[in-house]
Amino acid sequence: MIGRSAVICTVPRQAKSEKKAAYFVSTGGVNDTNWTEVLTALVACGTVDYYKKFAQEWLTREGKPWQATMKWIDRNNNYVAKSDVIQGGSCHLRIEGDITDIDYFHKKIEIPVYNGPSHYNAITERVSDIIDEMLDAGADKVVWMGYYDISPAQIDLGAFGETYRQKVSKTLQDMLPGHIPLNKRPLLDDPGWQQTVGAWTTAMNQAIWQGVPNHPKVRFANAPVLGTGDIQQTAFGGCPHPNEPGHTALANRLNQMFG
Repeated sequence: MIGRSAVICTVPRQAKSEKKAAYFVSTGGVNDTNWTEVLTALVACGTVDYYKKFAQEWLTREGKPWQATMKWIDRNNNYVAKSDVIQGGSCHLRIEGDITDIDYFHKKIEIPVYNGPSHYNAITERVSDIIDEMLDAGADKVVWMGYYDISPAQIDLGAFGETYRQKVSKTLQDMLPGHIPLNKRPLLDDPGWQQTVGAWTTAMNQAIWQGVPNHPKVRFANAPVLGTGDIQQTAFGGCPHPNEPGHTALANRLNQMFG
C-alpha cells in the first residue's frame, strides 16, 4: 500500500510542476478485510438454497425416494436460521434417502467470520496517512467517498450459467446446447443478510470518515444510494460493482464535493 501511494504522489507533483491543478479522489479503498470472502460464501449459499427447490422438483418428478434439504450451522455447530449464519458458520445442501436417511450428496460451504471490526483502526490511520501524503505532494483538493450499500444488487444467474456453459465446461456444452434463460435475483437473498451488510457498510464508512482531517482542501463524500438499475448484474467481475448509470451517480456526487 505504501508503494502504491508513493507512486500516486508523483501525479500531483508532476501536475504542480506543470502549473496545473491536482485533484485526488478515492472511492472506498483501504479495505484489507475478508469482506470479499464473506460475500462470495453468502452468494454461493444463497444460490445453492435457491436451486434446492429445483433439485427437489426433479427428484419428485423422477420418482426418486430422496429429499433435498438445506441446513444452516453456526460456528458452534448449532442449527440456526439462515439470517444468522452471516456471523460465521456454514450452509449444507444434502440429498438424503427418504427412508434410509443415507446421504447421497452433501455440499458444504464455509462462511468465514467477518473481520472488519479488527481492521477499523488501521483503516482510519491509513486514510489519514494517504491524505497527508497527497496534500504534501501538492494536491489542491482531496475527496474521499465512502462505500455504497450493495443490498439492492441483483445477479443474473442465467447469464452466469450461460457464460460457464460456453467458456468453462465442455460437458455442459454437450448437455445444454441451447441458451440458458436469464434469471435475475437478489445478490443477498435474505433480508437479515441485507440488514447486516448495511450495518457493516456504515461502520466501514465511519472508520474512513474518522481518518479524513478537518482541512479546507479535504472532503468526505457519502456515496449516493444506488438502486438495482445502477449495479452490474453479471457474475464474473461484475456484480456488485456499478454499471454506467451507477458510475455516473458516483461521479456526480464527487463533482458536487469539488464545488
